[in-house]
Amino acid sequence: MKAYAQYQDRLAGTSRPEINRASKIEKVKAEINHCLKTLGDASSPALKTFLVRALELFNSTSLDEEQLEQIDEEVDNFLWENSSAEDRKSYLEEARKDYPGRTAQQLEEIQRLLLIKGRRQALKIPYVSLFYH
Repeated sequence: MKAYAQYQDRLAGTSRPEINRASKIEKVKAEINHCLKTLGDASSPALKTFLVRALELFNSTSLDEEQLEQIDEEVDNFLWENSSAEDRKSYLEEARKDYPGRTAQQLEEIQRLLLIKGRRQALKIPYVSLFYH
């Protein structure tokens, strides 16, 4: 969160580059296909189901971005619910160290975000919502 805030500060006053929606869609589809190949057969069928559903949405005639956002939420919830107590403890300690003075509720939210982000990076699970690209 701190790094993102610093990044936002550096962007102040710069113009946003023009982004082509079609190229965004192709990029996301390529990331999903790559992830499906790298997850392998031993990985969770639920994760694969989420990603296949996203591909189906991208290949449909009308793209429903709300459903893509819902898939991202489902993936996040799945990663959180299937995390170990040890992982949760580790990320809570990291949140306490990096964000001193936060309330217990704020630390739990930060812990959840850090854990999900860490699991997504470790498994190379892309966000399917176009908002992130």
